[in-house]
Amino acid sequence: MIEQAKKNRRPVPDKIMNAPVLFPGLAFYYAAFMTLSSCRPVGMAEGRIPWTVVKDYALHYGLDDEEFDILWELITRVDAAYLAWQNKRSSKKEPVSTRSEEVVAPKAPRIIHTAKR
Repeated sequence: MIEQAKKNRRPVPDKIMNAPVLFPGLAFYYAAFMTLSSCRPVGMAEGRIPWTVVKDYALHYGLDDEEFDILWELITRVDAAYLAWQNKRSSKKEPVSTRSEEVVAPKAPRIIHTAKR
């Protein structure tokens, strides 16, 4: 992206220029978090990543008890930060109205026949 921005004489996006550095050895934990995020329960809001799916992930990759403890610690910390970010982000959105008089039913789609008779 940086090369493309320079080639097109465009500024490099701030998110790219200020991207965090992923230190060697942390790629496994980042990949684990991204994978395990798909296993979180979703109801009124996203829930925490369950211990059971983290344990299954650790068993799948052959982690011993100490390695699992490290994985669990990192996943729970990153997950807490992610959920705090999501809650902050969702609190900025306008609440959905639950009052029936404010709910407007969508119009039915208009069907256009194009076949010749």
